[in-house]
Amino acid sequence: GNMKLIHEVCKKANPKTIMTFNKGKLPCCQNSNPGLEDYTFGHPTPHKKEVPSSQANLRMVKAVEKSNDGFYYEDDGEPSLAHLFMPMQETWNRGEPVFTEEQAVDWMSRVLSAGGAWTWNVPAKDGRSKLQQTSVDFASAVGATLELNRTGES
Repeated sequence: GNMKLIHEVCKKANPKTIMTFNKGKLPCCQNSNPGLEDYTFGHPTPHKKEVPSSQANLRMVKAVEKSNDGFYYEDDGEPSLAHLFMPMQETWNRGEPVFTEEQAVDWMSRVLSAGGAWTWNVPAKDGRSKLQQTSVDFASAVGATLELNRTGES
């Protein structure tokens, strides 16, 4: 689609709208569309080549760690939040989690400590948007460990 037009129309309708576009080199944790992205689309290496937990995707975590307090700045000074959008399972919408809890906590805490953001893609179990329970349980365990590490309380 016409990203510039989509951006213009959305921002005109709501200037506070935050946007990103899924267009750029993978794995990606950079502003691939300067002037159009409020945050990076953060997609990993395609599943056909590597599972999301592969060390090939660690470069995304390291890129966030090298960012400027979790942001990338373009020549015009506009920031783009360093963001990872990571499937926790074998493919975007099916399979069991492929991360160990330890690896997920490590990668997420590194991204969050650097000022970046992380979003898990969690598959729906059926057509009624019921989330896959093993993925919900995994995300809950990772979140609890992150909170314990952050505050010392669960």
